[in-house]
Amino acid sequence: MIVFECPSCKAKMRAAEEYAGQTVVCPDCNAPTTIPASAETPVKAAATTPPPAPVATAEAISAEPVVTTAAAAPPPKPDAITTPEHGRSTMKSRDDDDDRDVRPRRRDSSDTAVATGMSVGLIVLLVVGIGGCALVGVGAILVALLVPAVQKVREAAARTQTMNNMKQIALANKSHHDVFKKFPSPQMQPMQAGMKPPDLSWRVTILPYMEQEPMFKQFDLSTAWDHPNNSPFLNSIPLLYQHVSRPAPNNSQTTFQYFTGPGTMCPDPQAHMSLNQIIGGSKTFLFAEAQTPVPWSKPADMAVTPNGPLPLPPDRFFAAMADGSVRMVDRPRVSDQVLRLLIDPRAGQQLPMDWDR
Repeated sequence: MIVFECPSCKAKMRAAEEYAGQTVVCPDCNAPTTIPASAETPVKAAATTPPPAPVATAEAISAEPVVTTAAAAPPPKPDAITTPEHGRSTMKSRDDDDDRDVRPRRRDSSDTAVATGMSVGLIVLLVVGIGGCALVGVGAILVALLVPAVQKVREAAARTQTMNNMKQIALANKSHHDVFKKFPSPQMQPMQAGMKPPDLSWRVTILPYMEQEPMFKQFDLSTAWDHPNNSPFLNSIPLLYQHVSRPAPNNSQTTFQYFTGPGTMCPDPQAHMSLNQIIGGSKTFLFAEAQTPVPWSKPADMAVTPNGPLPLPPDRFFAAMADGSVRMVDRPRVSDQVLRLLIDPRAGQQLPMDWDR
């Protein structure tokens, strides 16, 4: 391969050695240029011989490089002279046009962008779907774990509030005892000697000792609990008479009741007892949670008979003791015989030490 320069524009060109000595046209400036001889080819005397006519025109010069490495390639033609710096010829052969026609078409960038966008969208949807399913699953698990915990907290709070209500009622009974030296009787005592006892409950009697004196003064003590003068108070039951963890069917009823009948603190409706008559205040029921609710202002309580069933709930129930404390009794673990000893104020010494364990 011979590399040479145009004497006019100094553009570098190259040609096969077999074309040494021929005149060609510079592809850049169209000036005639003689291809110099190579080292193996003797250089002809140019002083005695006039310059030969150009054998290649500007139209015959090609910008494609001459391929010399392939053994099977045909020998280059004169129009294969190229300029290394420009790398392109001014003429393009038909073969080049054919090659361009069969070249693979380059993919449009917009098609690539659309495909990429769809792929990204599918990935995002997949991730969002998996994440959503995971969140739903975790949320369901948390709810399943949280609901029982919340329910237990509410039940514990209701038990605590119920026990506090009963404690306040027991303290009101003790305050009545401090004033009159006796506990209230199941039916209210007459206000004056010779008068008929009001048909009202002990729960009305202790109203002044549980910060409900205005309501107490509005009761008509000369009429019964269900008289039109007193019946409006049925739906105004004090909050302390409500069993929070096991409420009564309606707001006019309560399950907090005395024990009445033989072997109790109240053998008859007008009976009343003092603390010095009770053997062991912490071992005697003052009142308890009954199985059947009654109107709160009605003089109705749990009636205990020697051979009949005890009117207590079959499971756990709350009981206020004569000393003002409140306990929860697990009835399936405490026999009726022990319960009767707790109801009887004179049987405290016979009570087992571990009755509530």
